[in-house]
Amino acid sequence: MNESGRRVAYAHERYSDFWQDDGYSLTTTVLGFNERLVYNFFWKYGKIKRELEPVKQGRRVMHPMSEGDVMVTYEPFKEVVVMEKDFFATPEDIARFTSIIAGGKAAGLYWAEGVVFLYFPLPASTETTAKLLVEKGRVYWTFVGYSFMPKYQSVIETREKMIVPVVDMTANALIKKVALWLKEQK
Repeated sequence: MNESGRRVAYAHERYSDFWQDDGYSLTTTVLGFNERLVYNFFWKYGKIKRELEPVKQGRRVMHPMSEGDVMVTYEPFKEVVVMEKDFFATPEDIARFTSIIAGGKAAGLYWAEGVVFLYFPLPASTETTAKLLVEKGRVYWTFVGYSFMPKYQSVIETREKMIVPVVDMTANALIKKVALWLKEQK
């Protein structure tokens, strides 16, 4: 048993009158700060307990982990919502735009299927966007700038001598689908 397990067992023995386990709450004493300090997990215990039981959710099956086990799950996005898009006449124009908005910091572009582009994702910092991301697999891009560039080049140099790197993302299924969608837009 590890140190944390020993502390919980000790707390359970010493403060059994504080211990409750009704399936929804778990109250125990946390040692190390103040022996009288009681830390209450409230409803989270029931939620955690349910998450540890094997559950089939769509295409994935969750299993409880034993010590040393790690579960890796792949869940690709189901939808990308582009809120605004702008077409640039040449790859140099989008490279210039990228360099300027980066304010002198390193910035790059993505390339796939003959389209060079950049995007700005909406951060999942609000409850609504986080919920849509987790529950529906939907991600929002607030802005996508793009141009056609039939052949991949690792850098684009503008006439002002701005050099912007370009990353070939053809192997990424999501980026590839976005690039094909952008091709259809112009």
